Amino acid sequence: MSGLQGYTEVADRIAMFYERYPEGSIRTESVEFLEVDGKSAVLVRSACYRTPGDPTPSSGTAMELIPGKNKVVAGSEVEVCETSSWGRSLAALGLGGKVASADELRAKGVTQASQKPDTITASQAKSIAELAAEKNATTAELRKLVAEVMGKPVNDARMLDLTLEQAAAVTERLAARS
Repeated sequence: MSGLQGYTEVADRIAMFYERYPEGSIRTESVEFLEVDGKSAVLVRSACYRTPGDPTPSSGTAMELIPGKNKVVAGSEVEVCETSSWGRSLAALGLGGKVASADELRAKGVTQASQKPDTITASQAKSIAELAAEKNATTAELRKLVAEVMGKPVNDARMLDLTLEQAAAVTERLAARS
């Protein structure tokens, strides 16, 4: 775990994933090189399969400009991008809180103090995701439930934007599942 509260390093998320889903696999689905605003970039898509035949794996996508912005990234853009993509895919399963790399969070000045005061914390979101897993709710079902409670389209609803009241409603609905 890094010094940023609510952020779990990708290596720790990977360990959590295999502990929870021993039959699962984390796969890099594609690596694309493209041009964005006249600059070279790499785009990586990945997926986490909870079982060998998982019909609804979680997914993650990340992009890095080439050359990288700093010494850590420069020369390792594909590797850094792949790790970020895995981290996003793992976070979509509720493993690790924020869907961003530690470098992204630091660069954007994200700290516990900058969290919106009326929204839930990453650990609260993790608890909701764990409850969903216990109730055998798929990632898609959880996303749909969060969107319904927030009154937003699925693509616009983020668990970390839930208010405490909305989080309680999601938790109550998950707990009622048989």
